[in-house]
Amino acid sequence: MNIWFPEGLYLSSLAYSSLLLTSALFFYHMVRVRSIDMNPLAAGIFAIALIVISVTFVGLGISIYYTRIMEMAHFRNLSEDQRMIVMQEKRQWILYFVLGVLYMLVQIGIGFYIITQTLRQFGSAKKSLKRRGRVH
Repeated sequence: MNIWFPEGLYLSSLAYSSLLLTSALFFYHMVRVRSIDMNPLAAGIFAIALIVISVTFVGLGISIYYTRIMEMAHFRNLSEDQRMIVMQEKRQWILYFVLGVLYMLVQIGIGFYIITQTLRQFGSAKKSLKRRGRVH
């Protein structure tokens, strides 16, 4: 039997993901309020890249946790107490899975918002330059 702690790995992946999401949002905000002088389109791309990496961490954590739970389900010769623990783990897995997927959906929603805002800002800047006669 392998001994490892999938909950710890899962929670670590959520911690990494949260750090990346926070960094992405902080960086994007700093560019938007002009604390950092950078092209907003490039900032949006960097923020989206961090969010994609963040979503990947959550997906990886869910995958590792699922693998462990399925491995535990196939153990033979378990005592009644051990079977109860496995059943408890399966219920936790469902909760962790649902919350992980919801967290990923929130991140994807934030990413979508950043993309639309960046493209909208880029489009309005381009129109403004056209009116001034700088872009043909």
